[in-house]
Amino acid sequence: MKYSEFYQTVKDMGFKMTEGMSDIYVENSYGDTVFLVSKDHMYNLDSDFEPFVTMKDEDKEFVFELVYQLAKTPLAEREEEKRYWLQKIPVPLLGEKHG
Repeated sequence: MKYSEFYQTVKDMGFKMTEGMSDIYVENSYGDTVFLVSKDHMYNLDSDFEPFVTMKDEDKEFVFELVYQLAKTPLAEREEEKRYWLQKIPVPLLGEKHG
């Protein structure tokens, strides 16, 4: 799962995603952390937050599955591929007269 897919799904669920130095936080509408997933290590996640514990079981399952999908994705595959556009700029030859 790409970070962009994760972000969009989290947003569609009514949560928000914030990034720290080495972690991604899923937060509820009050800004409380619900879940955390590592950006540096696969399979490293944390759900030991009060807002997660008090969620309905159906919501917990959906959030957990989403976070687990990201956590099990190899780190290199989480980033979008970088795309480059090349533009050829005409350069006048030496000795050509301009005018």
